[in-house]
Amino acid sequence: MGFIIKEHSHNFKSKYTSLLDVATGKIHGNVFSSMPKECIGEQETLSEYRGIMSGDPIGIYGKQIDSKMGVGSLILEHTLETIKDRFEDQVLHLQNVERYSKGIGKVLELKDHELQALGLAAKMHDIGKAFIEPEILNKPQKLSKAEMEEIKKHPEIGYWLLKADKRYRKLAKYVRHHHEYWNGLGYPGELKGGEIPLFSRIIAVADAYDAMTTERVYQKTKSRKLAVEELIKNSGSQFDPKIVKIFVEKVILQYR
Repeated sequence: MGFIIKEHSHNFKSKYTSLLDVATGKIHGNVFSSMPKECIGEQETLSEYRGIMSGDPIGIYGKQIDSKMGVGSLILEHTLETIKDRFEDQVLHLQNVERYSKGIGKVLELKDHELQALGLAAKMHDIGKAFIEPEILNKPQKLSKAEMEEIKKHPEIGYWLLKADKRYRKLAKYVRHHHEYWNGLGYPGELKGGEIPLFSRIIAVADAYDAMTTERVYQKTKSRKLAVEELIKNSGSQFDPKIVKIFVEKVILQYR
């Protein structure tokens, strides 16, 4: 299960942290309570918690989680479980993106610890999707503007999830920026060119290729040839041209 946390005041004296189960919308009160009192949270719905997402993210995903030892790690682990349980296709996708990304990293002669970090970032690049409604993620029809905006939240959500866990804090920026475009027209930061972290640029190419060549409810699967042509077509606009060249000429050949 995946959770969002919220800290509440209780009788204006003590505070406690409740966890919102993203799958059911149920509030779990008295979790990691700061005082040994029974505290019961109001039955707020998932839609009401959406307001949190537009609030101060540091307060929600940074300071509050980090102030409770182990909470950030717990939430991340539960979120990973959510992906495994509810998004079976995502598990294979994450594995493929990790494999392709590390392949690119090896050509770039990254050091072993860098390859390990790149692999972990790639494996968790879509972790924020656990907080997006499955009805939106699996919608076969064209998404509305509002639904697209909801989808676009997932890199930012993933960023704060990783920032809250000391084990993966250094990887957070790579997850946040894997949908940036080389020409600056991506999201969430509208970074361009070398402003985009290298690992994010690598993950972007690996992610796009696997998304095009695996079955999705919202698009037809492309052949490897067409997917490569699409990468080359968008090289220099959406993708780092150097990374595309490495992937097309040296990495993807290994998986034929």
